[in-house]
Amino acid sequence: MIRTIALLLAVCVCITGCATSNGNGIAGAEAPPPEPSIEQAAADQAGGKKPPQPAQTVSDVKDANTPANFLTWKEFFDDDKQSQPSAKFKQFNGQNVVIDGYMGEILSMDKGWFLLIPRPGAECPFDNGDQSYWNSIMIVFVKDKEQLRHTNGALRVTGRLDVGVKQDESGYKTMFRLYDAEFEKK
Repeated sequence: MIRTIALLLAVCVCITGCATSNGNGIAGAEAPPPEPSIEQAAADQAGGKKPPQPAQTVSDVKDANTPANFLTWKEFFDDDKQSQPSAKFKQFNGQNVVIDGYMGEILSMDKGWFLLIPRPGAECPFDNGDQSYWNSIMIVFVKDKEQLRHTNGALRVTGRLDVGVKQDESGYKTMFRLYDAEFEKK
């Protein structure tokens, strides 16, 4: 019951403003710069202005040891409109992939899912309401929900990628999902 209330409060906070936190639990620590509002991003796009790029995330850099099925946060979309998944994500649809990120504050231990975000305190997980602009987030359905606990710090997540807009098992309309996922601290 307490978990359900906490989850509902977290969802309400996100829906009403998607407030960010510094994500590291240190009072007075510098928080990451705020994300532009969806309205601002849409206005910038209409004026031909490119939206600001997010700060580098844990998974933007690949090296010789990076697996071929590794996805980065910059690869979610092919253009600045963020309305359609990238060709790379479509190519890996239905396959096991690896991605690094952070566990968001919205999760359901009872149902075995959490939000994977590019950096602590990242953007609101929801689209702009008309499905014309999506954020780079992923809902992760874990293989063993008994093992799901909120985890701070960078994570490496492996699971089966599902791409496309649908209302998933969490009850939310999402574009990117990982199923049968496992994660470990990076």
